Amino acid sequence: MKQQRVRLMKQIKEESENFRKWKMEQDKKLMQLKAKDRKREVSFIISDTCIYVTRLKLWSIICLSALTAGVISSLTKKGTTLVQTTY
Repeated sequence: MKQQRVRLMKQIKEESENFRKWKMEQDKKLMQLKAKDRKREVSFIISDTCIYVTRLKLWSIICLSALTAGVISSLTKKGTTLVQTTY
């Protein structure tokens, strides 16, 4: 009876240790996956930000050129020149 109890206690300890090792491995794998996922999310955010900034720059260039073209065309319609010379 005592031997059986001792054997059972050893088995419980072994199973507990095996479970602890397994749990540590699983947690390590999970943390690695989360870190990889965070890196991927950050790279997506960076690329999205770069795309947004590029579009914003292009839009500002388009608007500026459209305004400039509009000012030039409105001045030429009025018959005025961009540079006025006075003597």
